[in-house]
Amino acid sequence: MVSPIAHLQSILIKITEFFTFYPINFHIFKK
Repeated sequence: MVSPIAHLQSILIKITEFFTFYPINFHIFKK
């Protein structure tokens, strides 16, 4: 079982990646 802290870290990484790549994807999809 994954520890809650490690689980939170993975969620934070996913959120950070989402907000890092979302503007790029948005820019691509607008074209």
